[in-house]
Amino acid sequence: SDLTDHQNSSAYVSNFGSDMCCSSDGSILAVGASEFRETNTSKGAVFIYEKTTSGWVYRQRIILVDNNNYKLGYSLCCDDTMSKLFIGTDATSTLTDVYLYEKGTSGTLSYSWVSSFNIKSIANFNSGTIATFGTSLDCTSDGNTLVVGSDNYQQTKNGSTIYPGEVQVFVYESNAWSLKQSFYTD
Repeated sequence: SDLTDHQNSSAYVSNFGSDMCCSSDGSILAVGASEFRETNTSKGAVFIYEKTTSGWVYRQRIILVDNNNYKLGYSLCCDDTMSKLFIGTDATSTLTDVYLYEKGTSGTLSYSWVSSFNIKSIANFNSGTIATFGTSLDCTSDGNTLVVGSDNYQQTKNGSTIYPGEVQVFVYESNAWSLKQSFYTD
């Protein structure tokens, strides 16, 4: 019942524990492993565990299906029941994004990707280049407000490139996600 990263023998370094989140009752745990590799690319992975009467039980590994260097699991957050699991990617990847996985309704604990969730497409790209979208995440207890940090957000000010970082707040209402506010320091 130990929490292990369940790598196969051909996998490499994993950074197991790069981020974690759990349901408010402590029965479900998600553990990021942003350097999980099955080839020479850091795809990253998230491991799902469930607490039973005999201890923690491994239930699922979440990875993206292609071989890009996403470093999935760099950042995580979930609602109180862990019905919604938001997964961010690493700042050093050029493919940074945030993914939403939802808990299935069947008797087994499993999560499925919500392909219609494309929060980066509605993010504020007009005032700079978000090369680190999703390096930090937080959400409300119901999972309907998502805060996305971009710690290396870039913009030009007075002819110079600066990296003030940025935070964007997204809200789910009327069956759609929308950007409510973006802010950063000067």
